[in-house]
Amino acid sequence: MRRFARAGKIQKTSKLVRALHVNDVVRHGSGFIEPLEDRTLFAAKIMPLGDSITQAENGHAAYRYWLWKNLQNNGSTDVDFVGSVTGVNNGSPPASDYDQNHEGHWGWRADEINANITGWANTHRPDIVLMHLGTNDLIQGQSVSSTITDLGSIIDKLRAANPNVTVIMAQIIPNNSVSVTSLNSSISSLAGQKNTAQSRVVTADQFSGFSATNDTYDGIHPNQAGEQKMSNKWYSTMTPFLTVPPPPPPPPPGTYLSTLTPTLATNGWGPYEKDRSNGENGASDGGTITLNGTTYTKGLGVHAASELRYTLSGNYSEFRADIGIDDEVGNGGSVVFQVWDNLGNKLYDSGTMTGSTATKQIVVPVAGKQELRLITTVATNGADSDHADWAFARLITATVTGPVVNTFSGATINEGGTYTATGSFTDSTSAGPWTATVNYGDGAGAQPLTLNADKTFSLSHAYVNNGGYTVTVVVSNGTQSGNKTATVTVNNVAPTITMPPNGQVAFPATWSGNGSFTDPGVLDTFTGTVDYGDGSGAVALTLAANKTFSLSKTYAQGGTYTVTVTITDNAGGSKQATTSVTVTGGPVQTTTYVSDLTPTLANNGWGPYQKDKSNGEAGANDGLTITLNGVTYTKGLGVHAASELRYNLGGNYNQFLASIGVDDEVGAGGAVVFQVWDNLGNKLYDSGTMGGATATKSVTIDVTGKQELRLIVTDGGNGADSDHADWANARLLKNSAPAFAVNAIPGSTINEGSAYSATGSFTDPGAGPWTATVNYGDGSGTQALTVNADKTFALNHLYLDNGAYTVTVTVNNGTTQAANTGTVNATNVAPAITVAGTAASLPAFTLGGSFADPGADTWSATVDYGDGTGVKALSLNADKTFTLNNLYNYNGTYSVKVTVLDDDGGSQTTTTVVTVTGGIDQPIVALSTLNPTFASNGWGAYERDKSSGEQGQGDGQALKINGVTYAKGLGVHAASDLRYSLVGGNYTSFSTLYGVDDEEGGAGSVKFQIYLDGVLAFDSGTVRGNQAAKSITVNVTGKSELRLVVTDNGDGANSDHADWATPQLMTT
Repeated sequence: MRRFARAGKIQKTSKLVRALHVNDVVRHGSGFIEPLEDRTLFAAKIMPLGDSITQAENGHAAYRYWLWKNLQNNGSTDVDFVGSVTGVNNGSPPASDYDQNHEGHWGWRADEINANITGWANTHRPDIVLMHLGTNDLIQGQSVSSTITDLGSIIDKLRAANPNVTVIMAQIIPNNSVSVTSLNSSISSLAGQKNTAQSRVVTADQFSGFSATNDTYDGIHPNQAGEQKMSNKWYSTMTPFLTVPPPPPPPPPGTYLSTLTPTLATNGWGPYEKDRSNGENGASDGGTITLNGTTYTKGLGVHAASELRYTLSGNYSEFRADIGIDDEVGNGGSVVFQVWDNLGNKLYDSGTMTGSTATKQIVVPVAGKQELRLITTVATNGADSDHADWAFARLITATVTGPVVNTFSGATINEGGTYTATGSFTDSTSAGPWTATVNYGDGAGAQPLTLNADKTFSLSHAYVNNGGYTVTVVVSNGTQSGNKTATVTVNNVAPTITMPPNGQVAFPATWSGNGSFTDPGVLDTFTGTVDYGDGSGAVALTLAANKTFSLSKTYAQGGTYTVTVTITDNAGGSKQATTSVTVTGGPVQTTTYVSDLTPTLANNGWGPYQKDKSNGEAGANDGLTITLNGVTYTKGLGVHAASELRYNLGGNYNQFLASIGVDDEVGAGGAVVFQVWDNLGNKLYDSGTMGGATATKSVTIDVTGKQELRLIVTDGGNGADSDHADWANARLLKNSAPAFAVNAIPGSTINEGSAYSATGSFTDPGAGPWTATVNYGDGSGTQALTVNADKTFALNHLYLDNGAYTVTVTVNNGTTQAANTGTVNATNVAPAITVAGTAASLPAFTLGGSFADPGADTWSATVDYGDGTGVKALSLNADKTFTLNNLYNYNGTYSVKVTVLDDDGGSQTTTTVVTVTGGIDQPIVALSTLNPTFASNGWGAYERDKSSGEQGQGDGQALKINGVTYAKGLGVHAASDLRYSLVGGNYTSFSTLYGVDDEEGGAGSVKFQIYLDGVLAFDSGTVRGNQAAKSITVNVTGKSELRLVVTDNGDGANSDHADWATPQLMTT
């Protein structure tokens, strides 16, 4: 909250009521109200309470801005807007020079406000509440009666915090709900029932004179004009309640310290005072406790430095007070308020407060405390004027409330998505057991909810359709229950369309293809259209129940066409997708725009006809851009009924096409009929009557062999006013024989060493003969290509190495030649390694292997024999074979890894197992038999040969990872750190298995790390519960320290029980 235009303190209670002499009030263009009459105003705390209409969103101010300005202009400069919310939803208001605190909550219903109002009212104790609630209730299907019940409960809870509160209830502004009138009538009745002399409840008629069409920007939320209307209604209704000060706030419930006797009382000047400010001399010589204009009937008045001690004996849960420098010293004074217990624990520190500091409301937990010590100290400028008040100082005894479900988060997700959240609850009255249910609000009903031992729970639910949903969690201890709600907003998702691949057909032929679409909204219904790109426009598309569709089109001429499919769901979500169809052969079509021709006759109703403009009715070129139903056209004819235009065709064209309608420049006016005739008296087209509101029509007419085209527009029978008619995009199409051309060569993606094959074609109006060549682009040169009688040819070629290759086909018809290209992508293939299998060996080990690679590559290889000697180069023979050879020092089982890499970066690694016998056994030291030089563990002690028990040494269980039990190892809990000295041990390698212990039932996620002499030698990445144990061996030759670290993976340490299974050091 902010207090604007606050003057310095004056004596005692004179801040509460001040006389303002103001002139008269008039409304003016800014939307503000000016002063009307002389009044006495007071510094009221005003709480705007409601939903998004009260809060507003980015770029909007809400009525609160205009109301604040009205109050300031009328002299109410000490009013204070209060509430836990600041600003607007998802952004910023257009201005910031006003008090922005409020209790407007976007999307909330009255029952959600009712569930939270007690805390807000106790914190802010408003004098006047402006309540606009019920809009979301009606939109979300709540009954009028249940909404009224919630509104009545809100009033009762406001009065519990301040019995003198004034509540102004709005008869809500209009929206699209048919129940608004019924709700407003019930609100008026409720106000009459609740109104009392002590606590007034009245209505502000926000409904009358408010237009949902003109005064909102979306049918619900006010625009600036609507905000100003609401502000003026609030102001005129609230004005009578600003003319008298409210009585002092009543003492809230609790045990007041002024009724108790302290065990110790020291005071800077004179005795401390009960229910009075400090008087500095004798007992009871203080005045009324007053902080920033608010008077208090209960409290403690002291002078720094002071200390008061009270015996609690563990009987209370909280200490509460309003603290500050008493108004009787103006802006003087400088103190620090502190709360301590008898064990030397500081429970609260106010920091420095002066006479100009706002009152602080403190809540200090004291559960289990034996003593309370209230201390004030001199802050910065000596003790002069350090009159400090512990106003309403009181102790709260814990009440039996049962489970309290804490606020958990809602979410905005897409339909088909999953909402997840975590929550918790408290219960100071029961040791359990507890049960819980959750209702996700989508009709599935309440279902059991698992509660964790630490009083937490997890929520997860998939929403299959868009909408707003209320998630309700209820926790019960068998006697009492508590609940909390959150809102999940599920956005509609438009369909995603999969089109058939680009196609090619030879004329004459029909192209067809199949497509599909997906949409996560399982309750949605869908409609579709398809435009085959040939000028015939979009037509309805049949969608199958399994979300598939079939496309089919016979094209009249050659060319490349874009096929566009549009699918729309019932929530308005719409998507388009395209594919391309190339028709080879067939006639080639040319386009001539009629506006580029000169008519043989031109008659027009008003002014000349226009080329590529609408009709201007006067001189040439005075028209505007041709526009039909919001779509603009760069080409066309603009005429005014009655009009006739004649064009000589000479039998040279095949089709006439146009989009027709009344131009947008006349609005909904006009009424015309479009007709197309030939010179022989044949009517080729009649549109029927079209007006300014008629949808655009597409005209396609066969004019093959026609000698003349006549375009006629008549007035539609109601006179020629506003009859501006457009032949938009009017054009003539002419078909001609196909040109000599090679059609696009089909491309392909293959593996190196594989063959590319495809069939191509060409068009030629001539009869041949033809010859052809092909160049496959890999350096093999140009070679002859056989041409078939149907003008097709077959392509086939083996690509030995990876790369992108351009295939060029050239066809010669004896007079000229044509060519086209396609691309073949040959991808690299990694070598495939073969090793003779596992082997049992004496210390001297030999084994053969080979690899295969279809590419014309070069290769290199490495081998790791698994004995700690590291990775070594491996020689490869020209026939792609190799020999493994190693001398092992010790008996044991070793993993031999061979990697072959080609010159394009492709590689493969294979592993074989070698078991060495007949040598000597390597000495092994189990790490759990050694003492670490340093040990830290996340919970409890680390364990040897047991899992982490989280408490004392030896309380763990058997080490078990993914169902496998291990006799030796280390059990830890993230975050953990174990360090071992390697000095003098002659160690060569360290090996271990690692994983999350089964005792947490699949929960937990950690990272295992190994450091050697402070340098990270290994990081496991994320390891989760229910994963099999993994192994690691590191070379520790010459190292001094081994450090084993487990971290919590960044998501908290709950259930992070980690095992180092069979960890051991090998020695020489």
